[in-house]
Amino acid sequence: MPKYFCSQLAQYWEGEKAIAILKSYQTPLNAFLNVDEWPKNVYGLGPKISSRVKEVLNTPFKG
Repeated sequence: MPKYFCSQLAQYWEGEKAIAILKSYQTPLNAFLNVDEWPKNVYGLGPKISSRVKEVLNTPFKG
């Protein structure tokens, strides 16, 4: 189930990127706590993606 959560965070991700993140960090929480390290630790992920993820995670809910 966690890979689907990661995949849905930014809909442009491919499923294999979400799996690579989970292989590196084991849990979604650990992955998100270490989002700044993704470009160094996860093949295929660069600073643009980690920056976009941080933007999504820090955007206030407008409901």
